[in-house]
Amino acid sequence: HMARDEDSRFTLFLGDYIYESAGRPLSPEKGIVRSYGDLPEADSLANYRRRYALHHSDPDLRALHAAAPAIAIWDDHEVQDDYS
Repeated sequence: HMARDEDSRFTLFLGDYIYESAGRPLSPEKGIVRSYGDLPEADSLANYRRRYALHHSDPDLRALHAAAPAIAIWDDHEVQDDYS
């Protein structure tokens, strides 16, 4: 929707752009927000790169990035939980 119908100067990602765990449950009824298949947990640079490449293979995300620059910011819990 955003890539097609919005005339934006940029896209702002608030929070997690890539999750390090196996997948985030949205709710018991809806299942996993994004499945990472057999990719291991992102606990190393190589595994983060695999996760990043998987995200960027999504056609909708590719269209969004082609439509406008992306700005990603940290989640609030990154500072509170484990920033240092």
